Amino acid sequence: MTKIQAVDREKFIVRFDDEGDNGTRQQVAEASNVLHISMNAWVLQAIDEKLARGARIDRLLDAVERTI
Repeated sequence: MTKIQAVDREKFIVRFDDEGDNGTRQQVAEASNVLHISMNAWVLQAIDEKLARGARIDRLLDAVERTI
């Protein structure tokens, strides 16, 4: 697999609310540690999963509409 240079990638900033010890940032950190991946990789996977789920929902709704 070819590595993409960091300068070639789009950059975004994710801001987490300060929610204390069990806030969103802490939950992401713990989940990424369990999977032995970076928080960045975990967030990218979460985005991919969300987009895929939305596409599946759209296909399901289209199929339902065709039966009506």
